[in-house]
Amino acid sequence: MGLVELENLIKEWRKGPSGPLPKINLIKLISAIIMISWYKSIGRYLLSELTDIPQGVVRGLLRRLQSSNYVMMSKRGAILTPLGRKILSEVLNDLKIDKISKLDVEEVKSLVQGRCAIGVCIKKIANNIKSGVEQRDEAVKHGAKGATTIICKNNDLYIPPTYESLKQLSPNIHKLLMVKFNPENNDVIIISWNDKEGVVLEGIISAVILTLGLKAVNIEA
Repeated sequence: MGLVELENLIKEWRKGPSGPLPKINLIKLISAIIMISWYKSIGRYLLSELTDIPQGVVRGLLRRLQSSNYVMMSKRGAILTPLGRKILSEVLNDLKIDKISKLDVEEVKSLVQGRCAIGVCIKKIANNIKSGVEQRDEAVKHGAKGATTIICKNNDLYIPPTYESLKQLSPNIHKLLMVKFNPENNDVIIISWNDKEGVVLEGIISAVILTLGLKAVNIEA
C-alpha cells in the first residue's frame, strides 16, 4: 500500500508540462522520508547534503510531500505528519522491514569502513539469500561503500557464504545486533555503510528490494 502511494507520487511529479525531469526515484524518496523521520525536523539544505539529492529536487520533493499531507513545514524544516508516519510504516511493512536503525560505527568497526553505518532487519527471508554478494553489489551500485548480510538461525547469527558464527567471530557485535534488532529464526540483517546517512539508506533499501525480488520503480532522468 505505502509503496504504491509513493510510486504514484513520483509518477505524478514527472507529468510536469516542461523542463527537465526530476532526478528522483522510489529508493531516493523512501530514503528521504526515513531521514525526515529520524531528524524529527530537517531543512532542505541538510537533507540535500545527507542524501546527495540536488537542492532544487529536494525543494520540489518537500513541496509534493507537503501537498500530499505527508510532511508539514516549520521554521526548523520538514516534519512528518501522522499521515506521513503512517505511509512510512506501510512502506516498511511492504518491504518486510521490522526495524531500520543507525549504528555506532565504533561498535561495529570490524564490519564497516565508513563514518555512517545503518542496519536493517528483514523478516523471514533467509531462504532468499544466496551468498550475500548480491546484496553488497546492489548496495554499492546505489552509493554505499559496502554491505554485510547476516542470517539468524537457531538463536545465532551467521555470515554467508561461509556461514561463520558471528557469536564466535565477534561476541560484542553479536550481542549488539541481537539486542538492537531482536531477530528471529530466518530473519536477515543487512548492515551497510558510507560517509552520508542518506546515501547509506539508498544502498540498503535497494539491497532489501533486491532480496525481496521486488521490481522497484527506478525512474531517473
